Amino acid sequence: MPTYTVKSGDTLFEIAKAHNTTVAAIEKLNPGINPKTLQVGQKIQLPGGGGSRPPSPGPGKGGDIVGAHGGKPGGGGYVNYSGPASAYPPRSEWATYDYLWKQNKKLIRFNASEQEAEWIHEAIETVSRSSQVDVRAILCIIVQESGGNPRIPTTNNGVRNPGLMQSHNGVEFNPAKPKESILQMVRDGSEGTAHGDGLKQLLKKYGNYYEAFRGYNSGSVNKGNLNDPVGATGDYVQKAANRLMGHSWPNILASAPSKHVFNRPGFNNVVLMMNQLLTLLACTGVATASYANNLNYRSPSHNHPGLGVSIHKVNKRNAGAAPYPASQLNFTHGVASGDPYPDSVILWTRCAPMFDDVRSNSTVTGYVPLYNPVPIYGSANDTGPPSTAPICLTYKVSTDRSLATTASSGTVYTSSDTDYTVKVEASGLSPYTQYYYQFSVCGSNNVTSPLGRTKTTPAADDAVTKIALAIFSCSNFPFGFFNAYGNPARKDSVDYVVHLGDYIYEYANGDYGDGSSIGRVSLPDRQIYTLYDYRKRLATYRTDQDLLLSHRQFPWIPVWDDHEVADNTYRDGSSELNNTEASFIQDGGVSVDQRKMNAVRAYFEWMPIRQVDMDDGLRIWRSFSIGSLLDLVILDTRQYDRSITDLYWNTHYINQISNDASRSMMGGRQENWFFNQLISSKQRGATWRVIGSQTVYSRVNLSSTFGNVDPLNFDAWDGYQANRNRTYQTLYENEIGNNIVVSGDSHANWVSDLVWLDHTPYDPSSGNGSIGVEFAGAAVSSPSPAGQNISIAAANNASQVLIADNRELQWSELYYRGYFELHISQDSVNASFFGLPTTINRNPNEISLANFTVLNGANALYRNPVPGGGVVENGALKGGETVQTNLTNSTVTGLYSISREEDSVVEDN
Repeated sequence: MPTYTVKSGDTLFEIAKAHNTTVAAIEKLNPGINPKTLQVGQKIQLPGGGGSRPPSPGPGKGGDIVGAHGGKPGGGGYVNYSGPASAYPPRSEWATYDYLWKQNKKLIRFNASEQEAEWIHEAIETVSRSSQVDVRAILCIIVQESGGNPRIPTTNNGVRNPGLMQSHNGVEFNPAKPKESILQMVRDGSEGTAHGDGLKQLLKKYGNYYEAFRGYNSGSVNKGNLNDPVGATGDYVQKAANRLMGHSWPNILASAPSKHVFNRPGFNNVVLMMNQLLTLLACTGVATASYANNLNYRSPSHNHPGLGVSIHKVNKRNAGAAPYPASQLNFTHGVASGDPYPDSVILWTRCAPMFDDVRSNSTVTGYVPLYNPVPIYGSANDTGPPSTAPICLTYKVSTDRSLATTASSGTVYTSSDTDYTVKVEASGLSPYTQYYYQFSVCGSNNVTSPLGRTKTTPAADDAVTKIALAIFSCSNFPFGFFNAYGNPARKDSVDYVVHLGDYIYEYANGDYGDGSSIGRVSLPDRQIYTLYDYRKRLATYRTDQDLLLSHRQFPWIPVWDDHEVADNTYRDGSSELNNTEASFIQDGGVSVDQRKMNAVRAYFEWMPIRQVDMDDGLRIWRSFSIGSLLDLVILDTRQYDRSITDLYWNTHYINQISNDASRSMMGGRQENWFFNQLISSKQRGATWRVIGSQTVYSRVNLSSTFGNVDPLNFDAWDGYQANRNRTYQTLYENEIGNNIVVSGDSHANWVSDLVWLDHTPYDPSSGNGSIGVEFAGAAVSSPSPAGQNISIAAANNASQVLIADNRELQWSELYYRGYFELHISQDSVNASFFGLPTTINRNPNEISLANFTVLNGANALYRNPVPGGGVVENGALKGGETVQTNLTNSTVTGLYSISREEDSVVEDN
């Protein structure tokens, strides 16, 4: 019988393949052979003719599409592959290319447009011809590396790995040349770049796809541990094996292990059986508790559990099903934290199988509860079905980046019922402490979320010396990149983020911003009404890299404005929807209440916020005591119980009733709560009160724009003057000073003294008579109220008119998109405003526009002799001057340059 002498680098699989036999036949002739510990010089008996080892066959020949016609029509079974190299499935057992493409196209289509998916398909075949790499292997790596998303930019250890195949320093997606850049991405991954080998070079180097995949994943192959199943690389090749076998993911644990299972004397099978047993136990006894740990199954209201998701029904639907295995799951939208307390913080992530979000009808019909946000009862249409297996995650919180110590931890389940989102409260934490956190798929050491960072607030009586807040509002995806979110994260300049609303917009592309030219079209591309619509829109916005960075870096305290539901919302409707039959027919076929609950449910699922003790009004207003330094009071001036607003067709009527005593921005219950918060804040001795309002609080006379008939913005506090007067009355009569109002919504920068006009004497030159200061910020990306492409000169001329028409308005700036920071100490509040030179691409640049100070006890802007040091970069400053330098700071390098105005213009097609 012929024998073979083992040489350096040999694997049993290669030996069998070189001698036209199988691993099983060699193992039968060599009892006790251990494929993992082959020794150089070891003699192996071979069946048949034997002979010396021929050269390893190459990946393919000629100009054909390699692998296009080979394989099994339906694919193979599940591969519980964990080594050795010799057991890796040969190409003859891979599924056919047609089968694999059809199976993976849904995922690719989720991450790319239909046209882009076809370009990817074409590029794979083109590159297979030129590289002679198996077309199925190229498709496998694309799906494994990016899910078919050509826009993914990533960095690993200082090396860019962008695009479809995450190739080293390869090309990125170019919206101007999408087809060409997709082809080059596939070529970079398959044929290599100047900085890294592609599959072609790796196949030539190693002679087999097993080692080529390991090399592609890790950059090199350690011959000493080729058969080691442990670690990221081992997991990577196992995932690749299953993709190439065409395995049907939902049946992963039901599938019988194929002959490609490596048994380390039965150990792997025992582990598999034990894991299945433990998982099934978890799904019965422990599952309810694990679902309950996910706050997103609860109602947004403590007092109304009926608005939540029935965990009992979810558990019953999934009864007996093992959780999805790690190989099927993806952390799709990073991590986030929010609503920090001294001893706890909310942590968020989303971990989903490789298919789209669960859909839901726009209205509820049949004998189901009024609020039925998920298809627990089945779906009446052809949209996606509910999940039938839970997703099990663990989380860990630590004071060190390596997560070596544990401050808080737990296990939590999610499912389609919550759009695969997870929200947990990490408790038992220490006040005013920075923490790191991470989610992991249960039972997996390497399927983990990105590492997040968060911070608790100081205890209410802690004498904290300083706190910094970043204030954002109004981020519109089609209008530009959310660079503003990333800049404080890159500078690491604040403790917490406050978002004052318009986190998303509800429009179809082209209705209010057209993102086609910059690759930012919101999905679904239509006006949104249903729960699915709002979930998908939030998911789209959360692909912005700077938004992901900010959520990962800081705890957020967010609140909604109007566009989280619809434009100019109020208690009973919005500008384009009200509870009439005509509106129901013409404006989406959904009631106001149902649309609002769809939007609110999705918002609570996707945002890292707590439940609030509330009534049927879906309350989000809440407060935070941040040491003895400040109380942060977050209002809802849009959704809760707001009286009718300016709906564009009724402006003059709203003007006539704007001072009616019955009108309220927030309803009587929230008003009373707000006034009590102000009084109790003073009583407890907090130095500052920071009040978050969606709309601009101060009067703004816009007669220069709107004319003298209806000269105010009646959708803001100017349309609810009695409510504002009651607020002033509370402040003045209770002698509550040191009030800072922060507001958004207007897409412009405004700085005003807080003045009860026509009631309290006020001196604009000194600020005497004021009871505080309002800082209102520009939008992250939404356009200027003066026009999308207004020039700096025209914007500044308009600002000059505005400060002349409004005594209390000290600074107006209409041109730049941006944000501002508050740096708060016992002595003062300093506000720093930043403008973005451009939002038409992702960049780290910003311009310092203006800086203002409020001294403790002054209740007005500090003047020396005018606010802001007498000089601002842009806009108009009362009594001061505007000096334009265009001096631009890179928040990555800290270096300065000069920006150009024309760089900031994006056409609204």
